Amino acid sequence: MPLALYGNLIWDNIRVVPFGPNEGVVHPCEKSYYRAGGVANFCRAAAEVGFSDIIVQSALGADNNGMACLRGIKDLFKTKIKYESKHPTSSAVIIVNPDRGHRTSFVQWGACSNHNKWQPIEEADWHHIMYLDTLKIDIDFIKSLKGTVSVDFSNNNKWTSYSEVLKHVDYVFIDNKTHYEAKIIPTRKCVINHTVGRTSTYYLEDNSKDISNDYHFDREAGLNVLGAGDYFSFYCIASILSSETIDVKKAHQQTLELLRKQTQDADYNPLTNSRSS
Repeated sequence: MPLALYGNLIWDNIRVVPFGPNEGVVHPCEKSYYRAGGVANFCRAAAEVGFSDIIVQSALGADNNGMACLRGIKDLFKTKIKYESKHPTSSAVIIVNPDRGHRTSFVQWGACSNHNKWQPIEEADWHHIMYLDTLKIDIDFIKSLKGTVSVDFSNNNKWTSYSEVLKHVDYVFIDNKTHYEAKIIPTRKCVINHTVGRTSTYYLEDNSKDISNDYHFDREAGLNVLGAGDYFSFYCIASILSSETIDVKKAHQQTLELLRKQTQDADYNPLTNSRSS
């Protein structure tokens, strides 16, 4: 059975810098390139391991960025794309600092965030909703989905607005352990990827504080971390689909390997053949 993916397709304008970014400073740029982001990041991780049974539902503007997104994702997965001519394609300027292991994003949410006619992908038995807080998806839509439902967020400060919705979600991917323990996140299963100095991942079940399959590792210096959270979400879901449990250590390792490849070669991309400038 295919995996259904709902969310933003974003045209990313990426700049790799040696320091910063700092306000009021002119930064040198070491590399620049463009690629499809958002749900495309999730599918990029899937393509890396040969998983292609994904159906994507998204929305694009009738503009050059929308056409570029389509070129970047063609032949990888089945798509259900809605053109929203009144709204531009979502786009982002992303500043990546590999030495500090972080990225800063400036996003203009567009067609997908204004789309309000989402349809359940009936043939799927797993439904993942990316950046739920940026979409016009309500509790009735989530309740209509048949099978396993998972979600993640773009802005973690909006979790509390979705407490009723999350009661109907099987898995949520978040990055703050305190929020889960305070029972703000009422879903059955939770994957927490929390970074303070080093990254710690926890897998919790049934709104419990008992941690299973936890894993801790130090950050690797010099990585282009763009897409890391999206990669990690896919590898966790793939682990459940193959073994009915989450092997967080393996998911981290798979994420790390993909990050190393895109750090070594900005052109490396199992999803598109776009070249860096």
